[in-house]
Amino acid sequence: MIEEKIGELAANAVPVDKGAIESWGRRLEFTYSANGMLSGNYILDSVRPEVVRFDDSTLMVGLKAPVRYKIVATGISAPSPESNERIVEYSVTQENVPVIVRLLSRKDWRGKVKFAKYDDGWRLGEGLGATFGGPVLESELTPAERAEIDSMILAVDQRRAAQQREREEVAKAAEAARRAFDARMRAARTITAEAKRVQTDFFEDFDSASLGSSYGIRYVNTPTGQGAAFDRSSESRIEYSFARGFPTQGTLEWRILVNHGYRYADGMLTDFNPDALVFTTVGPDTWYPGGSWLTLSHDGTVSFGMVDSIGGQTNLTAKDTPFRFGEWHTVGISFGSQGRSINVDGRVVAHDMITEPLGAGGTPDGPADEPTMGEMASHYWPNNKHDGGFDGVVDTFQASSKQADWKLPK
Repeated sequence: MIEEKIGELAANAVPVDKGAIESWGRRLEFTYSANGMLSGNYILDSVRPEVVRFDDSTLMVGLKAPVRYKIVATGISAPSPESNERIVEYSVTQENVPVIVRLLSRKDWRGKVKFAKYDDGWRLGEGLGATFGGPVLESELTPAERAEIDSMILAVDQRRAAQQREREEVAKAAEAARRAFDARMRAARTITAEAKRVQTDFFEDFDSASLGSSYGIRYVNTPTGQGAAFDRSSESRIEYSFARGFPTQGTLEWRILVNHGYRYADGMLTDFNPDALVFTTVGPDTWYPGGSWLTLSHDGTVSFGMVDSIGGQTNLTAKDTPFRFGEWHTVGISFGSQGRSINVDGRVVAHDMITEPLGAGGTPDGPADEPTMGEMASHYWPNNKHDGGFDGVVDTFQASSKQADWKLPK
């Protein structure tokens, strides 16, 4: 019993190895400097048996076997023969410590603790101090142990270099796509109005790039090729431009898989929301005529909201559609002189005769926002004050200046 009680104290007394005593087998995080020396550690909650690079200075080390520690009471004394208190001296040793942990772990330590006797038995009291052995010195490592640590550091450095190359390649592809878009727009200005309409219409298959300006987007495999992945942690969005020909009357369509939505209300996050904001031209900003929102809900509700000509909001809503989170669906909206429509999987499920063209929200000084897929960057509020977006993947997207121009497959 004494050893068990001292173990409780020791688990809360060791400044570096608290997690090692309480939670061996969980993941330990180490940081190291440019010369490869390790420093600092703390416990995280999930097991990762491999080495992972999270940023430029973090190693994740999984322990394959638990570390054993042994506590021995080395002496017991009483302040006086009549006292109900006892002072217990103890020692702690550890075994089976991985080499990379040994550079930080205490070899052993000794301490004193006070016990008090009550009607139900002895209870652990206050700790009276401890003396700690130092960590293993680097000079004490064998060549094999040193090589093991070096190989771990080399592995994460190689991973970091590969990730950097991937980021550079994606950036180059996005820049090439933007240049191609700009060139197409310049050419469109020199031809007839009808030809210009065709040139400013566009189709996105998200093959490692987007025609819009993308932020926090990853390109992932989909059943038909590649798609753009959106998530809250990356604040993912793709911005298009009215100035570059994004239609104010026409059709927008998405082949999309939504996992869940999220939103911020006065800075408070609600994640895994059943309603997902997929597209907007106003977000949380100041309303101006034509500012719009497209929201998809887990129960199949699809809502196309729009600011009207007098500053109110009119919603076109379709309930009980086939749309569901976690599934691929085609969703489209049409807007302009022929009214508004919502199309789900090839069928028009709602229509009205609101003829307001698509417009932008902004600040009290005037419109400033751009058509945005995902989490809009507000021109008025601080980041994550009143934002919203979705977690999911868009496989294809088409924008057409022709109304009811449904093209994407079901």
